[in-house]
Amino acid sequence: MNQVSDSRNTALSSPYLLLTLAPLFWGGNAVVGKLAATEWNAIEFTFLRWVFAVALIGFIARSHLKKTGQSSGRTGGNCA
Repeated sequence: MNQVSDSRNTALSSPYLLLTLAPLFWGGNAVVGKLAATEWNAIEFTFLRWVFAVALIGFIARSHLKKTGQSSGRTGGNCA
């Protein structure tokens, strides 16, 4: 592995970093929600939040799934 991916894996596995990021995201969500309430209606804002969350989780999970060799489900593999 190269130096960049090694440092990224150790940064994401740090419990102190993750425990700091969780309340920052939660608090940021409240601030963004109040600001966006005047710009978008509730359905649009909820949809955009879900799109952002799925994209972020997909990006993080992609490297893990490649490392473990699991399929994306497109190959028609056995689910059992």
